[in-house]
Amino acid sequence: MRYVECHKCGLNYPITQVRARTVEVESGRSSGAMAYKGWGSSGSWTGSTKKYNKTGGGLAYYGGRTYYRNVKVYVCGPCLAAEARARARARAASAKRWRIFWSIIFVGGVVLWLM
Repeated sequence: MRYVECHKCGLNYPITQVRARTVEVESGRSSGAMAYKGWGSSGSWTGSTKKYNKTGGGLAYYGGRTYYRNVKVYVCGPCLAAEARARARARAASAKRWRIFWSIIFVGGVVLWLM
């Protein structure tokens, strides 16, 4: 039987007891660049009448790019249950915040209506 490692807790489980997932991980970066865009490279001295060619010179900075790749990982049952509980708690907290928000709006509207 094949054993795989859980992505969350790091324990080994038989592959029949885990669930496969695809996650996106950072795989690398390209370096940034800086360049001076002078009058000659902007096209305004070349006689072009296009609007975007008549911009002046300046300093251009390119910050680079981050590359990502998809990786297949495995998550065990207890970790899946913990994730489900955390999502349920987050949903309950969000619902409570919205209830408080709308009750404040309602009470404020009633107070303004009574004035």
